[in-house]
Amino acid sequence: MLKVLIVDDDKLTLKGLIASMPWADYAMEVVGEASNGIEALRFLEEHTADLVLCDLDKPLMSGLELIRKATVLYPDLAFAVLTIHSDFECIQQALRLGAIDYVAKVQLDRENFSSLLERISNRLRKNVQERSSQAGHWEDCVCHEDTISLLIALSEEDAEGPARGEKEYISTGRGVWFLNQGSAEPESVKRYLEGRFLLLEIQHVLGMKYGEVFRCADRYRRRALFYEYRREDKHISHSVKELEKREESVSPEQFTALKQHWLSMEWLHDETAFQSALQELSQSRLTKEQLLHIVLAVEHAWNRSYSEPLELEIVAPSDFLCWQEIEDWLEDIRQKSALLSGKYRFSREVTESIFRARRMIEEEYAQHLYSDEIARRVNMSRSYFSQCFHEICGCSFVDYLRRVRVEKAKEYLSHTSLSLQQIAEQTGYDDEKYFNRVFRKSTGMLPSEYRKQHRI
Repeated sequence: MLKVLIVDDDKLTLKGLIASMPWADYAMEVVGEASNGIEALRFLEEHTADLVLCDLDKPLMSGLELIRKATVLYPDLAFAVLTIHSDFECIQQALRLGAIDYVAKVQLDRENFSSLLERISNRLRKNVQERSSQAGHWEDCVCHEDTISLLIALSEEDAEGPARGEKEYISTGRGVWFLNQGSAEPESVKRYLEGRFLLLEIQHVLGMKYGEVFRCADRYRRRALFYEYRREDKHISHSVKELEKREESVSPEQFTALKQHWLSMEWLHDETAFQSALQELSQSRLTKEQLLHIVLAVEHAWNRSYSEPLELEIVAPSDFLCWQEIEDWLEDIRQKSALLSGKYRFSREVTESIFRARRMIEEEYAQHLYSDEIARRVNMSRSYFSQCFHEICGCSFVDYLRRVRVEKAKEYLSHTSLSLQQIAEQTGYDDEKYFNRVFRKSTGMLPSEYRKQHRI
């Protein structure tokens, strides 16, 4: 039975279509669901799947980025993409990355879906036959020495290592190359170690199959290696028992707490708080995908608060090789944030209090917010808070709150089917009529008119 992971918002429709297919022909089972690429990669770390049905247009990590990363980590995993894009180049890019088929969402009915599953089923059978004909190679070989070495690509985007003709290496096809047993360390290793590779020495493997060793090394590579690697150290040594240890995953509640801690921005101007937050995040041993989720959230929150007054934006790299690079990136943000103290005539403490108040508005806009309460929370008197807020933000507390609420209402109107009353409540207005007046005054049109023009 083919195990299917769905990466799409309309999961119920897809599950229903799969359930309605004749089992004898396709025999597919939905084993997981995800709303974006980051959640999908997190699922694949703990579960197996044969096929991913993936929407290309997803937040946080696009379908194309998911295919690019997952095909490196899970070469046997098949992808079929769902798209609303009319741009054939986007579909072609997905196919070049390894997707085996695609279907337009506007054609997503039982007949078209049946045809898609038939094509996928035939192609997967062909892939299995090809893999079977190549079986009985390196994975089944037994280690005849107690210590072996592996050349490991640090980046999933740049994993071009030794070619098949280099007999000193045994390729796994997954960014890892075994050095042939009995060979001295090849001269070519030095060339690779000057780039984005490292040499991992694994001890106490005598009698183990190469496939077992690889699985231990691959698990280590995808989690612990990220935290241990340092740019100045290209050689790492571990016993196989150490690599067999599984990193415990953090709970959803722990992950949310970590994310909120970083979004509080308390670490920006406090060295002790920064070092403490770094240590806590490092010790959590989040996956790279989870770390990227927090990094992108920090990027968005910082730009929302600081890019306009400082007239600059921060951009997170598309990939981090190691924890050290995340530390450097966060430290660079702190250096940029220090420029804020010279921007206004107020003290750094007062300026940061006002920006903290702005973040409270941006996070709590759905609640009843009042300037005297926010002033109390940032330890300022109401009158001085109002004066500083207006001078730093360029508008009053009330006007800033209204602007945040209207912008959020625009998102709801464009991207959801919530009723106007529900949107009013979600953006801090108990009365729909009052919400309509505020929205019209700010945008020049009623919410219903805005939705007709901007609904995606």
